[in-house]
Parts: sequence; C-alpha cells; structure tokens
Amino acid sequence: FVGTQFDDGQYADYSGIPFDRDHEGIGGIETDGVLNNLSGVLEDIELPEVVLLGIGGNDLLDGGEEPPQPLSNIVDIIDQLQLANPEVVIFLEQIAPARLDIMTPEFEERLRVFNEGILEIVAQNDHPQSKLIGVDMAEGFEESFFSDPVHYNELGAQFVAQRYWEAISQEFPGGTTLRILPLGDSRVEGSRP
Repeated sequence: FVGTQFDDGQYADYSGIPFDRDHEGIGGIETDGVLNNLSGVLEDIELPEVVLLGIGGNDLLDGGEEPPQPLSNIVDIIDQLQLANPEVVIFLEQIAPARLDIMTPEFEERLRVFNEGILEIVAQNDHPQSKLIGVDMAEGFEESFFSDPVHYNELGAQFVAQRYWEAISQEFPGGTTLRILPLGDSRVEGSRP
C-alpha cells in the first residue's frame, strides 16, 4: 500500500508478512476534499498501479450533497489518477449503506442514486489504457458489520477486504506485486474497534 497516511492499528501478520498500513483514507473527508488534495498526494508518493477508491458517504450523510455533485467530483478524481498514470487500474466502490437506524428514506434514495451513478461512471470509462472496475460493497452488507452508525467493525473489514480481493485477483494473476493506493474517507482506514 502507498499513501501519506499511516494506520496506527495493530494487525496480525498474514502468512508471516506484516500488514502494510499506508493509505490515503481521511476521516470526514468528502469527494471535493479528496479531489483538492489528490495532486499533492500523488506528488508525495510512488505512483500507484492500482487505486481502491471508496468515497461518497460523507457527501450524502445528514442531508448533504445530492448525488450529482459527488459523482462529478469522482469523475474528476478518476481523470487526475488516469492523467498521473495512464495505465492505472481503479477499483471504484458502490458504497455500503449506513446502519439501519440512520437510513432515512431520503438517505436511502440518495445512496441508491449514487450507487447507480457509480455503475454509470464505470460503464462510461473510455480511457484507452486505464481500467475502471466497479466493486459492490452494498449488496450483502449486514448490520453486524458496523462498529458505529457508519463505520465497519472487523467483520465488516473482512467483508470489504474479501470483495476487493475477489475483484483484484480477477484482474491480476497471483504473485503480482502492486503499488496500491487506498483512497477515500475514513472507511479506508483500519483501527476500528
């Protein structure tokens, strides 16, 4: 993993390899914040070959932005990533819902429209070298995956990791070494109870 942030959580080794805790997940950040910070991040890190882009929930919460604005920002984020590395592979999340007690009908509708927009962005990618791959984090996400109203616990992290693993392993053969930039809001971070 690459990024300017460092997760201070403690994680068990996997197959004798320590967990790589670099990332670019920032608590509370919205899509415009990621967009505004991205050029500086890309200057400070080794260019990623893969980006895990999970963003948009903070824009939609609490009667926030309607989906067209965060979706437009995501298109601009993708454009910047593809300009920096024309062969970057971007895995773009259809984001998981929040806990049921805060899923108002209005928020549920904004989330539905947002996630449909993510699919449209993926379908419209016309970059000749860069792949854009959708990853559905919403389907199958359970209440037991939350540590609070919007952040997932260890079970949720395992669910998300498994979804990414399935998508990445379909795109890249085993044994491939990649520079991966986890990019987005605090759901990109670990260190949750």
